[in-house]
Amino acid sequence: MRRFTVLLILLLAAFTRLGGLGEDVRFHGDEAWFATFARNAAVHGDWWLTGALDKPPLPIYAMALSMQTVGVTVNAAKVLDLDLRLGEWAARLPSVWAGVITCAALIMFAHRVTRDRRTALLAGMIWALSPVAVGFDSMALTDPLMLAGVAVLSLI
Repeated sequence: MRRFTVLLILLLAAFTRLGGLGEDVRFHGDEAWFATFARNAAVHGDWWLTGALDKPPLPIYAMALSMQTVGVTVNAAKVLDLDLRLGEWAARLPSVWAGVITCAALIMFAHRVTRDRRTALLAGMIWALSPVAVGFDSMALTDPLMLAGVAVLSLI
């Protein structure tokens, strides 16, 4: 498979998802619920994720680490703080990267199954441009990270 073509498809997948990440849209209710757990971990140190959480913790931890890396600052009173808009952006960032990883894994899986370069590239293009995939990969939900994990595990 030509690496340059694969790289272009992955850049297209990243570009479409980062475009959705750049929109100034407030959290959906489910995004806010998951981001609250991540914010409590990133700002208050609640890494046990206390509360009624019905999802696996790894996507929440990814959001929290992203918030700590990108969004958490120390204010004048030496207290950790997380800006609203930057916190929302940081919470959505792991899903964006998970969508790009899923695209790469899909290309590899399709090439492994079909042994046809064009079919593998077409599968990657479909994922990179799919409106549903782009929409969900630009949200702070746990599903894109779960899907990326399953896609990577399918290569084993």
